[in-house]
Amino acid sequence: MMFTAATCERPVDLEILLPEPELVIISTFSPQQPFRATVSSTRPALPPTPTTYIANARVELFQSDNFLQNLQPAPGTLAPYYEALEAVPSEEQTYTLRVSAPGYRDVVAQDVVPRGVAIRNIESIPLGFSPGPGTDEIVYHYSIRITFDDPAAFRNYYHLRFQQEVLRIFISEAGDTLVTGQRREQIGFGSAINNNTITAYLDDGVLFEDNTFNGRRVTFSFPFETNILLNREMPGHLFVELRAVSEAYHRFYSTVGRQQNSPGAPYSEPVIVFSNVEGGKGIFAGFSAAMDSIWVPR
Repeated sequence: MMFTAATCERPVDLEILLPEPELVIISTFSPQQPFRATVSSTRPALPPTPTTYIANARVELFQSDNFLQNLQPAPGTLAPYYEALEAVPSEEQTYTLRVSAPGYRDVVAQDVVPRGVAIRNIESIPLGFSPGPGTDEIVYHYSIRITFDDPAAFRNYYHLRFQQEVLRIFISEAGDTLVTGQRREQIGFGSAINNNTITAYLDDGVLFEDNTFNGRRVTFSFPFETNILLNREMPGHLFVELRAVSEAYHRFYSTVGRQQNSPGAPYSEPVIVFSNVEGGKGIFAGFSAAMDSIWVPR
């Protein structure tokens, strides 16, 4: 690509070399689900272009150095992906993904599935309610305390996720409350919660590591609020997922969250998104999940 600089100085031809496109791999895996991976191409920063998904890739899965199987293409609801039809991850095992596609350099990524960490206790503390933004809305305020035992002897990383159940209700003439349906809302936190330990991941909970509590029992407390339509809805269960994640998982999603929350000022420090895909971009990372729930007080 050639550009001519039009100034009062002598014209100069500038040759701008555009980088070769690379494969982008996005795959997080756990014992609760089969291996899945999306394969796409890097995009130029300008002009904005839609994601180009690669439909003719060869995606090979290995456990340590042992070949397991080729992942097969699947249509997907949001984006096409590749899926292992038989292999399911196991805790404390290392897996490798090798991907090749015509016109791209081959890429390889490797990661481990950490041992799961159980949720020891969840406590819900009511904090009252206040008028909502609409005339027929109220806001329930409450605090949630989550306790778990952090394994000792090595560094651990976590992703704590929350979903609030909202029940649709009908109040009969006799005053009985009947549940007619339900929905779940993902709960996120703003960047104000970020510190040296915790990073808010967009609208999907928080990421943290155990550098301040390694090997000890720890309790985290989070304030919550839920908007409810008066006499038509009420809060149900709060579902909690504690993911024990690999270091690669933590570094990738922490940098994605910080980049998306970056103010973007001209002289602000750029956030470089972590990648563990050799020869390309993206993430191949393992996690193990523990689930629990608690009824939200009213």
